[in-house]
Amino acid sequence: HITFEIVLKHKRRYIALRRHDAIPGHEAPIHAKKYPKGLLYFCHGLIRYDESAESCVARIVKEQAGVCVNAIRFVYLDSSVQGKDNQWAITPHIIAEVDKIPKPGRYGNDVTEVVTFDVKNIPNDFGWWSQKELMEFLRKL
Repeated sequence: HITFEIVLKHKRRYIALRRHDAIPGHEAPIHAKKYPKGLLYFCHGLIRYDESAESCVARIVKEQAGVCVNAIRFVYLDSSVQGKDNQWAITPHIIAEVDKIPKPGRYGNDVTEVVTFDVKNIPNDFGWWSQKELMEFLRKL
């Protein structure tokens, strides 16, 4: 399957969304139980048949964050076999410049907090990224 990992950006700040539940349509990470306030996530979802990458990113961001995408940048392509189901997962990593900072609300499920950050102050409570992994990823941009 092809699933986009979409890092939101507004001006010079990156944006993460705190969800008590996981990303809509996905399972929660194992360590989620240790975080009763929820974890931080980026937008993430599957491309649909015959959908362009640009349309896919715009749709996922609108559904999961309630904002519009002004521009996208392909940064990285990951390819692996998932241990849980032996599926081949292809994950394009995208930076999506959005028109405004999202607000908490219901986007597939509840977004309880919107956190902005830069490379110097990356939060350490992401669902699927370690602080070190995210720092390495963002420093390459």
